[in-house]
Amino acid sequence: MGNRFFSGFALGLFVGAVAGAIALAYWFYEESRGTDDTSIQRIADTSDVVRAALPHFAEIISSEKFACASLDTKNVGAVLASIVAFESSDPAMAIRAGCTEADAGIEICTISISNCRPWQTDSCGSRTLKFTKERAGESSAEKFQAKANSFECLDVP
Repeated sequence: MGNRFFSGFALGLFVGAVAGAIALAYWFYEESRGTDDTSIQRIADTSDVVRAALPHFAEIISSEKFACASLDTKNVGAVLASIVAFESSDPAMAIRAGCTEADAGIEICTISISNCRPWQTDSCGSRTLKFTKERAGESSAEKFQAKANSFECLDVP
């Protein structure tokens, strides 16, 4: 009886370990697919704020409005790509995007990511892409569009 129990236990343990290894390998495969244009497009599909910034992808951010460390390319696309890359590197991080009305016909928008946890007081930071959107036409029904040369990049240590 004891040998039979041990054999069944060992077989169950082996099958569980194999299933766990397969699940882990699949998870690593999914995580290793990395950040690419489809990741940015996926986020743009769910966020009007990101979608508003995309036409300015190649726009250079002026030096006085650029305070993002570790980025050699100072354009909107590089900042967006780095935000998406940060999100892909840590499933606990989520991109936040939103706008607040500043004046009639003007909105201030931000796209940001932070690695700060609620319990942390140091050793964390965030990256923010900030820009202005203006109403495209005279009527209040017109959509807002991102204003050229309004983009800023800010890292907070």
